[in-house]
Amino acid sequence: MMLLVVFVSAIYLISPSLGSEDSCYLSEEQEDECAAVCYPMVKPMLRYFEKCQEKDSQTSQCQKDYSELLKRHTEVLQQLNEVNVKYEKLQSKLEILSELGVFENQFREDIAKLREVLKKGEMSKSQVAIKNTNEIMLLESEISIINQKKSETPTINRCPQSQKPGRILQEIHVPGSDPFKVVCYTDRESGSGWIVVYQKYYHSSPFNRSYEEYAAGFGDRSNLREDFFLGLEKLHLLTDGRPHELMAAPFKGKCNRFVLGSRDEGYMVKSTGKCSGNMEVGFVQSTKFSTFDRDEDGDPGRNWAERRGVGWWFDSRNNAFFENRIIRILIRRQDSNNALYDIGRRHIYKK
Repeated sequence: MMLLVVFVSAIYLISPSLGSEDSCYLSEEQEDECAAVCYPMVKPMLRYFEKCQEKDSQTSQCQKDYSELLKRHTEVLQQLNEVNVKYEKLQSKLEILSELGVFENQFREDIAKLREVLKKGEMSKSQVAIKNTNEIMLLESEISIINQKKSETPTINRCPQSQKPGRILQEIHVPGSDPFKVVCYTDRESGSGWIVVYQKYYHSSPFNRSYEEYAAGFGDRSNLREDFFLGLEKLHLLTDGRPHELMAAPFKGKCNRFVLGSRDEGYMVKSTGKCSGNMEVGFVQSTKFSTFDRDEDGDPGRNWAERRGVGWWFDSRNNAFFENRIIRILIRRQDSNNALYDIGRRHIYKK
């Protein structure tokens, strides 16, 4: 509005110098005169508008930074809440163990007193023989139960053996993690005891996720027809303690000793053992896990996870991925029980 007023004023000031009222053209001399009058008035306005645009840009950037800080603050609060929940659980377990220790000490003192009574003969054996014997047995039994509870460590760290083909949900326990559910798989050809750790259907978009999401795992494992990933941390805890074999379906490729490193090691494939069959989905030893926001493929200038739209153990040679294929990765703990059991199952099915 102010600029319009300036122009109108300039025209009004210059109008007496125009030749004819009906003429729409100015001579060069008149144009120079108009420019000499208008430019000093317009120049400060142009500078003012330029500064306003700069301030608007700075304000927009500040608002964006503030939104990012709010988002980060929310994430930190969520992580703090998770830590507090785990801390409360640990405190509860410590209190239970402390109470059990007190009861154990009391029972041991009572047993010692009863034995002293028997030795000193303060009561006749005929009166106390049955009573004390029963009490001692009861107390010793209770101490045994307490000790069993104290030393009891969850050992369900594998899928159950089953003769019925199919998939079921099973809760398992591994050291270093809270109990979690896995999909257990059995078929007539591959046997039982398999844990499905990765399931991707044809053109699936949920696998273009961040490094943190891959570390924690994602997807609904209760729905056996949905895409999901067990999580890098759980996969590390499962394979690090005991040797596991790995199977890639539907390619039917197998590796007999799969070990995944820790987070500090970049969830690196530490071992694959001897692989056989069609391993089209590659697992190259010493490769780290990459995502679009964490490039660990070792190929300078390229982020294969970002290009393929999926997190995986990429490197400069192993960078292909089958977006339009069903991919299912399974692991199974290696031990003699599974091997003998599968031999027996195949024998039954052949009959």
